[in-house]
Amino acid sequence: MLALALALLVTTAVDGEPGPAGVQLGLSAGGGVVGGDAVAGVDVVMGVGTAPFSFFVRAPLILRLVDRAPVVDAAAPSFCRALRCEELLQGERLDPTALARLVDEIRLFSPGDPVRARAGRLLVTIGDGSVVDRFTTAASWDRRTSGALLALRTPWHHASLDVVVADVLSPAELVAARVELAPLSAGGDDGFAPLRVSLDAGLDAFAPTTATDRKGESSPRAPTRPVSTSVLATRLVLGDGVWSLSPRVLAGVSTGFAPDGGPRWTPGLGAGVGLDIGVRTLPAQVRARATVGAGTDGFRHALFSTLYLVERRRALLGAGTDGDGDGAPMGLARVPAPAGVFFDGRIEASVLDAVAPLVRLHVGPAPGESVLEAGVVLDEGPLRLSLLAQRRGLAGAADVVEADLARFPVVGVVEAAVRVWGPVSVGGRWLRLPRFAGDGALRIDDDVWGFVAIDGLFAFP
Repeated sequence: MLALALALLVTTAVDGEPGPAGVQLGLSAGGGVVGGDAVAGVDVVMGVGTAPFSFFVRAPLILRLVDRAPVVDAAAPSFCRALRCEELLQGERLDPTALARLVDEIRLFSPGDPVRARAGRLLVTIGDGSVVDRFTTAASWDRRTSGALLALRTPWHHASLDVVVADVLSPAELVAARVELAPLSAGGDDGFAPLRVSLDAGLDAFAPTTATDRKGESSPRAPTRPVSTSVLATRLVLGDGVWSLSPRVLAGVSTGFAPDGGPRWTPGLGAGVGLDIGVRTLPAQVRARATVGAGTDGFRHALFSTLYLVERRRALLGAGTDGDGDGAPMGLARVPAPAGVFFDGRIEASVLDAVAPLVRLHVGPAPGESVLEAGVVLDEGPLRLSLLAQRRGLAGAADVVEADLARFPVVGVVEAAVRVWGPVSVGGRWLRLPRFAGDGALRIDDDVWGFVAIDGLFAFP
C-alpha cells in the first residue's frame, strides 16, 4: 500500500497536466516497516495515457514478514495473516471499496478544457479554500477512498463549476461544489475578469456524532447529523501580468455544530476579508494569500481539509472529549465550535519549475483546528524529493515551537527517488500518518519503505 504515493500530500496539483501518451507499465519492489510489522512486496502500475483520456490502476501486494502486536484480528480472512490487507477490508470483509482503491487515476480532458473530470486519488483545493482546502482522499492507510472531480468552464470565461466527491461509493460523506461568475469578463483566451463572485458549499450528510469502533467503522444505528459550510465571496482582480492583487470579502454559514460540542447545534455565521498577491517572473512564480475573519458560535471555516476523512470518524489531535464530559472520544460533528477569530495565510512558489515550497498557517477557535504546515517539492534531473510536515492542534503561538509531540504530534511524508539508469530508480519513503489502532484509538505511525522501481512507456506511433 505504501506505493500509493502519499507524497501527493505535498504535490500542489494531483489533477494537473497529463503525462506522456502511451501504454505505461511500472513495477516497484521493496520492503520496510508498516504499522509496526516488517513487510515486503511489489507494486504494479499499469494503464494508458492520452491527451484527452487516461486510465491507471495500481495493484499492491504487501506480504507480512513479522506480525507484531496488535496481531491480525481473528475475524479477518485467513490470508490476512500473510498478506497485509487491513487497508482493503471494510470491517472483516473485502467489498467494493477495496476494488475502488485500486483505481489510481481516471482522467477525461485536462485543466483549461471546457469539461474536465478525474477519479481516483485526489488532492484538491476549491477556489480560495474557504470550504475545501487541500483535501485529500489518501490521508490514512485504513480509510483511503477513490474520489471524483468534475470541472466545467464556459468558453467565454463568464462562469465555472467545480464539483468534488470524497468517495464515489459513498458520496454523502462529502460532496462540495463551487460556482463562480465573472460578469465583466473580457472573454478570449486570457479570460481576464476584474470582478468575480463565487459560492462555495460543502456537505457531509452523515457526519458521526460519536467515535467509530476500533476499526474505524460506524454502526448503522450510530447517531449522525449533517454538517455543512457555505461561503459567498466577491473578489476584485487588479493586474493580470507580472503582478496581480486581489482583495476579497466573504460571508459564510455553517450548520450542524454546537459551541460546546453538545447535541443541540446552532447555525453559525462568519465573515472576513482576504488578499491574494501574485508575482510572475522568469525564474519564479510566487503567490501569497491571507484571510482573516470572525464567526459566531457554530461556524467552521475551511472545514473540509487534509485529514477530514479521518477526523469525521474520530476527532483528531487536541479536539478533546465529547460534550457530555464522560471522557469518550467523539466524531467530528461533536467537536465544539465556539465563536472566535480565524486566520489562514500561505505562501506558495515555483522556482525554475524545479522547486516548489509551501508554508501555511491556519488558526481557528475550534479545538484541534489550528494547523501549521510546511513542505517542498524538488524535481530536477534524476532527483525527486517531496517533503511535508504538518503540526495540528496548536492552542497558542508558543505551541509552534513547543516540543510537546504527545499533545501536538507532527504528521507528514518524506519521499525521495533517484533515477540511476534508464527507467530504473531507487528511493524511499517515511510516512507519519494516522491509523486506527486495535485498541480503538487513533495513533500516529511511522512507516518506512525502501524500493527499486522500473517504469516503462510504450509510446503510440
